[in-house]
Amino acid sequence: MWRGGLRLSAGLMVAVLGGGTPNPAGAASAPRVKITHGKFTPAEVRIAPGDTVTWVNDDHDVHTVTADDGSFDSHPDCREDAPEECLAEGGTWSRMFAEPGRYPYHSKTEGQKGVVLVTQS
Repeated sequence: MWRGGLRLSAGLMVAVLGGGTPNPAGAASAPRVKITHGKFTPAEVRIAPGDTVTWVNDDHDVHTVTADDGSFDSHPDCREDAPEECLAEGGTWSRMFAEPGRYPYHSKTEGQKGVVLVTQS
């Protein structure tokens, strides 16, 4: 397990680390996935094409949101010797999913898994 003592605001995390977008204004109904106790909750999210998912790190450890196939990575420079490059406690990361499909993902720091399912209504 990685222990992260870094605390940055969500906006600063996005600005500093790039990738993803902050939760857009008016997107209160956008699906949110919490990272708590080393798990993604919910582990599976079902959305429509064009919807955005936001991950919130409510854990004391640092994490990433990394596609199993490498198609997206919230924090590509995150590694054990560079925890400041990871999603810190209190940070968020968002991604819009345009195409229908199954998008399995994991955290590089602890290996927990989740999946985003994008389906036509």
